[in-house]
Amino acid sequence: SFAKFTPLEVVRHFLSLGAEAKLGVSQRDVSIFFSDIAGFTTICEGTPPVKVLSLLSEYFEAMVTVIVEEQGTMLEFIGDAILAVWNAPNSVTDHSVRAITASLRMNEALIELRRGWVGKGKTNI
Repeated sequence: SFAKFTPLEVVRHFLSLGAEAKLGVSQRDVSIFFSDIAGFTTICEGTPPVKVLSLLSEYFEAMVTVIVEEQGTMLEFIGDAILAVWNAPNSVTDHSVRAITASLRMNEALIELRRGWVGKGKTNI
């Protein structure tokens, strides 16, 4: 039931420790990533809901793949926004480099998505 309220990577971390989960924090440096889609409200106003859902699903899948590959933890989706963190809960010694690398790779992934969307006549973000 803890997984209902906590990102899966955090749950996995606690399970790997073999310890009971309890509320608390530990102080450490982290790298935080936040992004949202420019003009998304306007896009939603002129696009059927099923197409918006399809667009977001494809976009989120591509972005989260990069985050995970760069050892980040996906914290949450906030509408069209993405919130991720590096160096928590799992230690990532080069977290700042990984977060920046992920950001650059996500930009490249979006460029590729856009190329595919244009060819299929999909809405561009």
